[in-house]
Formats: sequence, C-alpha cells, structure tokens
Amino acid sequence: MVRRIVVAVCLLLAVAAAATAAAAGEPEAEAMSSYIAHVADTNAPRPSSRTPRRASPARLTGRQAAHLETLPFVRAVVPDEMLQLHTTMTPSFLRLSASSGLIPATDGATDVVIGVIDTGIYPQDRASFAANPSLPPPPSRFRGSCVSTPSFNASVFCNNKLVGAKFFHEGAIRKGIVVSASAGNDGPADSTVCNVAPWILTIGASTINRRFPDTVVLGNRETITGTSLYAGPPLSAAEIPLVHGGDMGSRFCEAGKLNKTMVAAKIVLCDYGVNGGIAKGEAVKFAGGAGAILAGIKDMGEIASFSSHGPSCRGLEIIKPDVTAPGVNILAAWTGQNSPTGLDTDMRRVRYSIVSGTSMSCPHVSAVAALLRQPRPDWSPAAMKSALMTTTYVLDNAGNIIKDMSTGKASTPFARGSGHVDPNRALNPGLVYDAEADDYISFLCASVTPTTRSPS
Repeated sequence: MVRRIVVAVCLLLAVAAAATAAAAGEPEAEAMSSYIAHVADTNAPRPSSRTPRRASPARLTGRQAAHLETLPFVRAVVPDEMLQLHTTMTPSFLRLSASSGLIPATDGATDVVIGVIDTGIYPQDRASFAANPSLPPPPSRFRGSCVSTPSFNASVFCNNKLVGAKFFHEGAIRKGIVVSASAGNDGPADSTVCNVAPWILTIGASTINRRFPDTVVLGNRETITGTSLYAGPPLSAAEIPLVHGGDMGSRFCEAGKLNKTMVAAKIVLCDYGVNGGIAKGEAVKFAGGAGAILAGIKDMGEIASFSSHGPSCRGLEIIKPDVTAPGVNILAAWTGQNSPTGLDTDMRRVRYSIVSGTSMSCPHVSAVAALLRQPRPDWSPAAMKSALMTTTYVLDNAGNIIKDMSTGKASTPFARGSGHVDPNRALNPGLVYDAEADDYISFLCASVTPTTRSPS
C-alpha cells in the first residue's frame, strides 16, 4: 500500500502542477522547490511494469504546493528536505547493539509494559504514540485499562502502543513494579534531589557525545566553539559589540534588570546561575539585544549542572541519585498545549523539541529496565535496581572520573550516584543485592524520630 502511494506521487504531481500553474497564472520566474505529496490510496494508480518503483520529487512553487494540498485526494504536501536522524544517538551512546548484548537477549521486549507516571502525555497527532503494526497486542497478564476523561478520549488515543491510561495513587513495590524517577533539576546545591525513597531508582542527568556546535568569532579573529540550537536567519555580517551582562545591570541577565539603552543592538554574555538559559535569552531580547551567549554550558562527558545532587535530605545514609543517564539535548516528543520554551511569549507549537532535564534521563533507564525484564523475569524490583547500579561506569571517554559540570572537577556519588548506566553489563551483574517490601518498611520505621507530647 505504501509503495503504491509513493508511485502515485510523480503522476499526480505532474498533472496537478500543470493544472495549478495554468489556473493561477503564476509567472515562470517564481522560485520553485521540491515537494512530496501523500495521497489517498483510492486515488493511487495501480503499479505496472511501466511505473517506476521510486518517484522523484516534483518541482513546484509555493502557491502550487498550497493549491495542491487543497485537493480532496491529497493528504499532505511537504517540502523534500534532507533530515538527520537524532533519535538513534542515545542508544548507540549506551552501546546498545542489535547483534550483541542486551538487545538480542530481549527479543524486542514486546511483552513488557512501561508505565509513565506524569502530569500526562499528548498523543494527539503524535507519531510517537501512534499504533505500531510491528507490535503485538498487550500481554495477557496486563491488567491495566484505558480510561477516558474530559481531556482524554480513550477510544481514539489508546492502541497497541499506548495500551492504557488511568489515574491511580497506590500499588511504589509489592506488585513487582520497577519504579524509576527523575532526580530533579534543582542542582548543583547539595540535598536538592527529590524522589528519595530507597525503593525508587532515582536518575540523574549527564551529557552525551552529540553536539550542536556553533562558533563565535571575536574582533581579534579568535574563534570560540559552543553549542546552539538557533535555526533562524544569520546575524548581520557586520561586527556586533559584545558586552557582559554584569556591566549592563545583571551578570545573570535577569528579566527587567538589563539597561535597555546599553544593551540595544549588542550581544550580551550572561553568566551561569540564578535563572534558566531560556529566561536569560528572553531578558536580552526584551532589552533590545541582538543575541545572547550563555557562559558555563558544556556538552561533553559530565554530570549536568541542573541535575539535583544528594545526599538524601530524608536519610543521609542513602546515596541519591542512584545512577545517571543521558539527559542533555535529548530529542523528545512535545505537547501541542505549550511552546518549546515554555514561555508565555513563545507562540510556537512543535511536535518535537530538544530537551534537557532529569525527565529526559529517567526514560532511558525505564527503557533499560523494560529490556532487562524480558530475559530476567524473576528479578525483583530491588534486584533490578541492584543490577543497574552495580554495573555502572564512572570514567568518561577520556579515561577520567566523570566531571561535574558545576565545578569542573571529578563528580562525587552525590552527583552521579553509583555511576552512568551500562545496559549490556546489567544483563549479567554477578552478585545481586535483593530486598523486599518488608525491608523498606523496617527502614522507614527505624527512621521515624519519636516525638514527645507535652501534657495538655
């Protein structure tokens, strides 16, 4: 079916392009680009020996493409662009391979269900949550259900990939469920980690070896390489003054504190800390600046500065986070209810966004735990947690202790936990430390400080 639709593209575009050009009377000099059309199967011509198996993109003007998209049998017309896959980056960074290690031992882990406890997901028009013909129905032992709410239509959104959705509040370890949770983004101060329960697998965030490089050329021709996700028009070729936020009213580029007269048409260097990078950029923009450079942001082999640090404020003898995983510059599905920056002034709506946070590192470990569940179905949640923690690594790709971005020095267990997760080694950890729910209850009871009530 897909092949027939692709084959039909060149024939339909050839006819439609000629028709729209004639109807609209467009000038020949108008710029043309390559487009690919997706058409209804009922309108696709049947393949024959004379029909090419692959179709070249059609050259159309912008108005021709827009008119073609209005035809009833055309589902969509999209520009033919060269796109780079980003989703494949973290699996390779985690050394996951289809030929060896954990992946072949799982047989795809299609019999494992992952539960996401969050404020919600946005499955509408999102390919990440669409039905997948390669996946079987939910496993027979799955007892979950898909419950509709005023803002969630279960009959529309639930399928063989999104198998359930429900509000619930009880159930953390007796049911054999491995619970992984984000450490929080309140670092680098000590004891800022949340989700500190000892039965929870708490995940910190670290960088990966993917970069989005950009350069700054100073007036003395010195070139400094950093990271940027800016995809808009380039700045003027003329030199633009570079100033430090501290000389403009706020070294951290805080909103409302920058001197508009001094910042106007300049690039502002903002120090790390106090507010987020997005907020810094917005403050410079509203002050009339031409751009912002954020100091102190690195992207190789380190624990992210924002990743919350231990020790646990509830029990200093518990090292939290437990492990760390990729959580910086991660390609993720994005809700249509909010902008990619989260700022009220940002009116954009996107399907995917590059996101950083422990909410990005946690799903990586959840996925690894799901893979482990298939070849190790008898492991308890504590055994699973033990296997993941005792097989981590603490050296970066240069052979040094993984650094803490906030200090530039070697990280401590209160920043990295036991180390960076290693999925393949977790498959055969050797010694496993097990525990049951009663062990945790005993710990909680021993942690309670008796209180003395004064007589009334």
